Amino acid sequence: MKKMIYAFIAVWMGITACTPSVENPTMVNRKPSIYPDYIGVTIPADIAPMNFNIKGDTVDVVDVVAKGSKGGELHVCGEWADFDVKDWHQLTEQNVGGTISFTVCTRKDGKWKQYQDFQMMVSPYRLEDYGLTYRRIAPGYEVGGNIGIYQRDIHTFDETAIMTETALPGRCFNCHTANRTDARQLTCQIRGEGGGTLIMKDGKQQWIDTKTDSTKLPEAMPTGIRKAIMWLMLPMPFTSVSSWELTSR
Repeated sequence: MKKMIYAFIAVWMGITACTPSVENPTMVNRKPSIYPDYIGVTIPADIAPMNFNIKGDTVDVVDVVAKGSKGGELHVCGEWADFDVKDWHQLTEQNVGGTISFTVCTRKDGKWKQYQDFQMMVSPYRLEDYGLTYRRIAPGYEVGGNIGIYQRDIHTFDETAIMTETALPGRCFNCHTANRTDARQLTCQIRGEGGGTLIMKDGKQQWIDTKTDSTKLPEAMPTGIRKAIMWLMLPMPFTSVSSWELTSR
């Protein structure tokens, strides 16, 4: 009985997800202005969905049909174009070496507009296991606070923390620098009292104090790949900083 109820809910959601349907749209003689601007880009097949919204105009509904040159079609509508990860991967895998055409319609004050189609090319080359790393910090960061370095699986939108600030409010936590994009070798700096420099080499984490007798302050941030490589080549004594939580994947 429960399975039947769940199946009914799924079907009902699928039917109602894109209602009302596009009716008598006014044709617009240009492509839509979307953000991010993905028009004409080339993407790998297994990248996360290329979701977007309409830029520069407030609309009530965005209706998008994505159709592959080698087959397959997706239809989404709502406040923005939001594709299901699994469905998106199936569509892009089916169209490796081909194109995906997007038909975008918008509704405002009960009236529909339809824009010229645009395409994305699907590369024949695989994405494999690449990801993104970045520092997340609130706007207006005069001081530190609840910040950290995170990583995101580029195949999906899954995000995990690499390192987060937990017990040193007001400390500045700067961006990390990897050795030629090698995540096994990186450095970053926590400035202020109780801070230090994190050196990670071959998966081993070390905290050090870079202040010397000839410098007023400890190292603040790397100044490029060469400096990061120099740090990573030096033998480093281990110094723990217990006020920080380190997580690795």
